[in-house]
Amino acid sequence: MKKIDITCINFDKLTKINSNLSSESTVYYNNDLVYKIYKDFSISELVEREAHVEATSKISNLRIAVPLAKLYNGYSFCGCVTAYKKGITLAEYERTHSIEELKDKLIDVSLELENIHQDKRKIILGDINYKNIIIDEENNDFTFIDFDGVGIKRMEPMGISAPLFEYLENRGIDYKGKQNYDRLSYLLSFYHTVFHKSIDDVSEDEFEKKTDELPFLNRSRYDFKVLKKKNKTVKDIPYFHDIFSK
Repeated sequence: MKKIDITCINFDKLTKINSNLSSESTVYYNNDLVYKIYKDFSISELVEREAHVEATSKISNLRIAVPLAKLYNGYSFCGCVTAYKKGITLAEYERTHSIEELKDKLIDVSLELENIHQDKRKIILGDINYKNIIIDEENNDFTFIDFDGVGIKRMEPMGISAPLFEYLENRGIDYKGKQNYDRLSYLLSFYHTVFHKSIDDVSEDEFEKKTDELPFLNRSRYDFKVLKKKNKTVKDIPYFHDIFSK
């Protein structure tokens, strides 16, 4: 895998992404490439992340921005390079589109998630959130980004989505990378968009009232009731596209 020393990069010719958008990295980009430099990583975390970068670089999927090169500061690994993907994040898409449009876009993304899960390397995204998906509205396409920390082979994901973390913590369940948790994360994130709060704070009466406004929610009634329970194990969750339809 190609190695690039950061002293060879002219950062003055790159655009820096708002630091509020990424807590673990400083990110620069141009029209071709994204340069991601990790910050506040321990030596052991950098060793682990480098192994993830190496493994994920071998994935061939046009809808995944896989690492193309490793960044070094002298002899020390410090980041990675990916292709730049034109578009807006799913988080931005959510703010400018209706719930129905977001639901339809999540169906498309969920279909690709199932395809990714079928990879023999047993990929687990882990930190599934709307900022990690780029929507290209001009070409009606999308791309998964920040793929350098996903679980692959026997390596655990290096991140976890906030809705999933809260959900598991409220039930005293320890996180262990599972594809089922990827499916759960998408559903929890969507419920949070619909109700503007955690699923544990949504009453069944609120759910019923919301179905009057959004009739398609009826298709998730069973899953909503199951997820509301404070069980010590998580039920096998269907893919988003198996629950909802366009």
